[in-house]
Amino acid sequence: MKKASVLRLLSLLLALLCMGALPLLLSSCEEDGITFGEIEGYTASEEITEYVRMNLTYTTATGEEKGGSVVIRLYSSVAPITVANFQELVSEKFYDGLIFHRILKSGVSIIQGGDPEGTGYGGSDQTIKGEFDANGWSNPLSHTRGVISMARSNSYNSASSQFFILASDYPYWDGSYASFGEVVYGMDVIDALVAVPVGANDRPLDPPTIVTASFVTPEQ
Repeated sequence: MKKASVLRLLSLLLALLCMGALPLLLSSCEEDGITFGEIEGYTASEEITEYVRMNLTYTTATGEEKGGSVVIRLYSSVAPITVANFQELVSEKFYDGLIFHRILKSGVSIIQGGDPEGTGYGGSDQTIKGEFDANGWSNPLSHTRGVISMARSNSYNSASSQFFILASDYPYWDGSYASFGEVVYGMDVIDALVAVPVGANDRPLDPPTIVTASFVTPEQ
């Protein structure tokens, strides 16, 4: 079995553990000694919701391996096609084990991931309509700090699975990219990912990883 297949299988098994789908009594998830505990205010959900939890690992500039969790709120009222596509990919565990292959630090700060090839040229099997003004869709969600948006090629309808999260405001992308949600928990983790060392073409020297992506529900 190829190394990539083995890694994807291990990530899937870990995802099942985190979801409670395997019969082990666990109150938290662990990856390479990094524990992802419960998030106050949110509970795991077996149903598709508009809240997605991502457990992330990364290596600091000093070589320390760390992990953290973020919660992303999706806005189906803003970009229904984009949100439905993202929810489908999360439900399929598509993002589990994938890396953030691109980190921008100058001019605008973002992390970009969701490519199964890890190169910036891959994606899922399906492309979707670009829900932004330049493509005939009114999208009022500005590209500000914490917002998640879909990456694409020059073609307006080429987005599939790659996304980026902004760590700084960059409204110049408004109307040209499909923003569809925002980080509501864990922006400190996003900031930590932006700070990891990068090399040529803005590629992290040791790319951060999406260990698992799953649905959660905010507690009432």
